Amino acid sequence: MVPPELAEHGTLVHTRHGQPLPLSLGGEETVFVVRVSTLLFRLTLPGNLRQGITLLYPGDVFRSAFAPPGSAAHLIALTSGEVLRYRFDTFSRLLSTSPAARNYFDLAVARQAARQAIHLAAVGQLDSSQRMVTFLMELATHIGSRPRRGAWCSRCRSAAAKWPSISA
Repeated sequence: MVPPELAEHGTLVHTRHGQPLPLSLGGEETVFVVRVSTLLFRLTLPGNLRQGITLLYPGDVFRSAFAPPGSAAHLIALTSGEVLRYRFDTFSRLLSTSPAARNYFDLAVARQAARQAIHLAAVGQLDSSQRMVTFLMELATHIGSRPRRGAWCSRCRSAAAKWPSISA
Protein backbone atom coordinates (compact mmCIF):
# COMPACT_ATOMS: atom_id res chain seq x y z
CA MET A 1 0.00 0.00 0.00
CA VAL A 2 2.72 2.49 0.99
CA PRO A 3 5.27 3.10 -1.80
CA PRO A 4 8.67 1.53 -0.99
CA GLU A 5 10.46 4.89 -1.05
CA LEU A 6 8.13 6.17 1.68
CA ALA A 7 8.39 3.01 3.77
CA GLU A 8 12.19 2.98 3.77
CA HIS A 9 12.58 6.60 4.92
CA GLY A 10 10.01 6.64 7.72
CA THR A 11 10.52 5.72 11.36
CA LEU A 12 8.33 2.73 12.18
CA VAL A 13 6.37 3.31 15.39
CA HIS A 14 4.65 0.30 16.94
CA THR A 15 1.48 1.53 18.61
CA ARG A 16 -0.51 0.08 21.47
CA HIS A 17 -4.07 0.86 22.52
CA GLY A 18 -4.32 4.30 24.13
CA GLN A 19 -0.80 5.39 23.21
CA PRO A 20 -0.47 9.12 22.47
CA LEU A 21 1.72 10.07 19.51
CA PRO A 22 3.49 13.44 19.85
CA LEU A 23 2.61 15.81 17.02
CA SER A 24 6.09 17.26 16.81
CA LEU A 25 9.66 16.07 17.08
CA GLY A 26 11.79 18.68 18.80
CA GLY A 27 9.34 21.38 17.79
CA GLU A 28 9.42 20.36 14.12
CA GLU A 29 6.37 19.46 12.06
CA THR A 30 5.78 15.75 11.56
CA VAL A 31 3.87 13.55 9.14
CA PHE A 32 2.27 10.22 10.02
CA VAL A 33 1.32 7.47 7.58
CA VAL A 34 -0.95 4.86 9.14
CA ARG A 35 0.10 1.35 8.11
CA VAL A 36 -1.79 -0.95 10.47
CA SER A 37 -3.71 0.87 13.18
CA THR A 38 -6.61 3.16 13.88
CA LEU A 39 -5.79 6.59 15.28
CA LEU A 40 -7.99 9.28 16.75
CA PHE A 41 -7.17 12.95 16.19
CA ARG A 42 -8.45 14.65 19.33
CA LEU A 43 -8.60 18.26 20.51
CA THR A 44 -8.83 19.32 24.14
CA LEU A 45 -11.03 22.40 24.35
CA PRO A 46 -11.37 24.93 27.20
CA GLY A 47 -12.87 23.37 30.30
CA ASN A 48 -10.92 20.14 29.58
CA LEU A 49 -13.58 19.06 27.08
CA ARG A 50 -12.12 16.44 24.73
CA GLN A 51 -13.45 16.27 21.20
CA GLY A 52 -12.63 13.52 18.71
CA ILE A 53 -12.19 15.21 15.35
CA THR A 54 -11.41 12.39 12.96
CA LEU A 55 -10.43 8.75 12.77
CA LEU A 56 -7.41 7.73 10.74
CA TYR A 57 -7.38 4.29 9.17
CA PRO A 58 -4.68 2.25 7.39
CA GLY A 59 -3.45 4.20 4.37
CA ASP A 60 -4.33 7.61 5.83
CA VAL A 61 -1.85 10.47 6.18
CA PHE A 62 -1.74 13.13 8.89
CA ARG A 63 0.44 16.26 9.05
CA SER A 64 0.81 17.99 12.39
CA ALA A 65 0.08 21.22 10.49
CA PHE A 66 -3.51 19.91 10.08
CA ALA A 67 -4.04 20.66 13.80
CA PRO A 68 -5.51 24.10 14.60
CA PRO A 69 -2.85 26.49 15.92
CA GLY A 70 -2.83 27.09 19.66
CA SER A 71 -4.97 24.05 20.46
CA ALA A 72 -4.15 21.06 22.60
CA ALA A 73 -4.19 18.44 19.85
CA HIS A 74 -3.24 14.79 20.12
CA LEU A 75 -3.11 11.64 18.05
CA ILE A 76 -4.18 8.63 20.09
CA ALA A 77 -3.77 5.01 18.96
CA LEU A 78 -7.10 3.23 19.30
CA THR A 79 -5.58 -0.10 18.30
CA SER A 80 -2.17 -1.65 18.33
CA GLY A 81 -0.40 -1.47 15.01
CA GLU A 82 2.21 0.38 12.99
CA VAL A 83 2.59 4.01 11.97
CA LEU A 84 5.35 5.55 9.87
CA ARG A 85 6.57 8.89 11.22
CA TYR A 86 8.58 11.50 9.29
CA ARG A 87 10.02 14.91 9.93
CA PHE A 88 8.18 17.17 7.51
CA ASP A 89 11.34 18.34 5.71
CA THR A 90 12.26 14.70 4.94
CA PHE A 91 8.73 13.90 3.82
CA SER A 92 8.59 17.02 1.65
CA ARG A 93 11.84 16.04 -0.10
CA LEU A 94 10.43 12.57 -0.75
CA LEU A 95 7.31 14.08 -2.32
CA SER A 96 9.38 16.30 -4.60
CA THR A 97 11.65 13.48 -5.79
CA SER A 98 9.25 10.52 -5.98
CA PRO A 99 6.16 10.66 -8.19
CA ALA A 100 4.83 7.51 -6.47
CA ALA A 101 5.14 9.13 -3.02
CA ARG A 102 3.48 12.36 -4.28
CA ASN A 103 0.64 10.38 -5.86
CA TYR A 104 0.15 8.36 -2.66
CA PHE A 105 -0.01 11.51 -0.51
CA ASP A 106 -2.39 13.34 -2.87
CA LEU A 107 -4.76 10.36 -3.13
CA ALA A 108 -4.70 9.70 0.63
CA VAL A 109 -5.54 13.32 1.49
CA ALA A 110 -8.27 13.48 -1.19
CA ARG A 111 -9.80 10.21 0.06
CA GLN A 112 -9.77 11.47 3.66
CA ALA A 113 -11.35 14.81 2.67
CA ALA A 114 -14.12 13.02 0.74
CA ARG A 115 -14.75 10.64 3.65
CA GLN A 116 -14.98 13.54 6.08
CA ALA A 117 -17.35 15.51 3.83
CA ILE A 118 -19.68 12.51 3.52
CA HIS A 119 -19.50 11.96 7.28
CA LEU A 120 -20.34 15.59 8.07
CA ALA A 121 -23.25 15.60 5.64
CA ALA A 122 -24.67 12.42 7.18
CA VAL A 123 -24.14 13.46 10.78
CA GLY A 124 -25.72 16.87 10.22
CA GLN A 125 -29.11 15.33 9.45
CA LEU A 126 -29.26 12.44 11.93
CA ASP A 127 -30.30 12.07 15.56
CA SER A 128 -27.96 10.53 18.15
CA SER A 129 -29.05 6.90 17.58
CA GLN A 130 -28.67 7.27 13.83
CA ARG A 131 -25.25 8.88 14.27
CA MET A 132 -24.14 5.91 16.37
CA VAL A 133 -25.29 3.41 13.73
CA THR A 134 -23.57 5.50 11.03
CA PHE A 135 -20.35 5.55 13.07
CA LEU A 136 -20.44 1.77 13.61
CA MET A 137 -21.08 1.14 9.92
CA GLU A 138 -18.23 3.48 8.95
CA LEU A 139 -15.92 1.76 11.42
CA ALA A 140 -16.90 -1.68 10.12
CA THR A 141 -16.32 -0.54 6.54
CA HIS A 142 -12.75 0.48 7.31
CA ILE A 143 -11.54 -2.05 9.86
CA GLY A 144 -14.16 -4.80 9.94
CA SER A 145 -13.86 -8.28 8.57
CA ARG A 146 -16.42 -10.24 6.60
CA PRO A 147 -18.56 -12.39 8.92
CA ARG A 148 -19.29 -16.03 8.22
CA ARG A 149 -22.38 -16.47 6.02
CA GLY A 150 -23.28 -12.77 6.33
CA ALA A 151 -25.12 -13.23 9.64
CA TRP A 152 -23.98 -9.92 11.12
CA CYS A 153 -24.47 -8.10 7.82
CA SER A 154 -28.10 -9.14 7.54
CA ARG A 155 -28.83 -7.95 11.11
CA CYS A 156 -26.99 -4.72 10.41
CA ARG A 157 -28.97 -4.16 7.21
CA SER A 158 -32.27 -4.79 8.97
CA ALA A 159 -31.35 -2.37 11.77
CA ALA A 160 -30.20 0.23 9.25
CA ALA A 161 -33.44 -0.15 7.26
CA LYS A 162 -35.24 1.63 10.10
CA TRP A 163 -33.47 4.83 9.01
CA PRO A 164 -33.72 5.43 5.25
CA SER A 165 -31.10 8.18 5.39
CA ILE A 166 -28.37 5.67 6.32
CA SER A 167 -29.53 2.55 4.53
CA ALA A 168 -29.28 3.97 1.02
